[in-house]
Amino acid sequence: NDMSGGGASASADGDHTSWRGQRVVIPSEKVSAGLIRCDELRLSNCVDIDKATERDFEGLDGNDVIEKYGEISASYAEVLKQVHKDMINMGGDPDSPQWSAVESYVKEQTAVLNIERNLLLLLISIHKLHAAQDDLVRGKVKPEEGVRFCELIKENVSSALDLCPEYHEDADKASKLPISEGLCEALQSYLHVAANYRCWFVALCNAASGKLQEAYVLTDLALSRSDVSLPPTAPSPYSHIHTLVRRLQDDLPSRLRRWRARLAAKVVAQDSGLEDPLDKAASAGAGVAGASSASAAAAASTAAAAATTVKAGDLNAFPPAIEPIACKPLLFDLALSSFPPPDISHRVKKESKGLLGRFTSWWGGK
Repeated sequence: NDMSGGGASASADGDHTSWRGQRVVIPSEKVSAGLIRCDELRLSNCVDIDKATERDFEGLDGNDVIEKYGEISASYAEVLKQVHKDMINMGGDPDSPQWSAVESYVKEQTAVLNIERNLLLLLISIHKLHAAQDDLVRGKVKPEEGVRFCELIKENVSSALDLCPEYHEDADKASKLPISEGLCEALQSYLHVAANYRCWFVALCNAASGKLQEAYVLTDLALSRSDVSLPPTAPSPYSHIHTLVRRLQDDLPSRLRRWRARLAAKVVAQDSGLEDPLDKAASAGAGVAGASSASAAAAASTAAAAATTVKAGDLNAFPPAIEPIACKPLLFDLALSSFPPPDISHRVKKESKGLLGRFTSWWGGK
């Protein structure tokens, strides 16, 4: 597994690592030991993406991926804390090229790890969706987790872009970052792929809630911009991420066409008041895949015309805004304060006091 583009290693003149084709000396033994520990965890815990088959990806367990990658991420967080601590204790200049390179190296490894983890979780979510696509349309499967993973991928890739000199906010620090040819182009293409998958998952959320026309429009939009040109390769340490993104990108157009045809059939059946041909075929014992191609293809053009009649203002935003909902009807009597309270003194019994009571009252009054 090409984890770090040349992991931390020991040499005669001190610990060092290779980052973006440059040799970076690590001035702290604790930081070097922590990075070696992170490399060992990645070799033992991470998925071997280059050798993994489709069946291997289908057999992944989301909780197992989160646990193993979380352990490595925590190790990198400890290394980054140690870097900041040693910057102060060793009396070095925090803005020196040496410390800046070590800090940026650890941050990039953390970003790469998070991107890889969330891409795997997105693949797991897609496999679950494919296995239960009938339950999705009937509202039994919720695709919101796919939207969340796409947003996390976008956030992780954006943090990696911050380490590119072209996108760094601080010009002084940007000048100290080594340039990696083709890196920014690759990261930008990853953002486009994540945005297209997010658009598709939002469409599936609409389909699960019964908003079929909105789902069709969003699926058609995702398909229209799904032609993303990925670079042939990506520089280390993004090679495994590039493999995962290419796998997702290669499968996206066919997924979108299949779901657009499926939603087209449902839109036409709903507008015509007819039984869904896919549900009818499934109830008759026929496979959904066999019934969808013939029935949905015939209805696609009609559905497109029906879907385009939906105005932009008629589309409901997702997720919907939070609004208060009354738990029960409330009655406000606005005239109550205008009426004086009734006099019920004549109904109150007067308390008769004995001799001791009268004396106590008299003594208390004194």
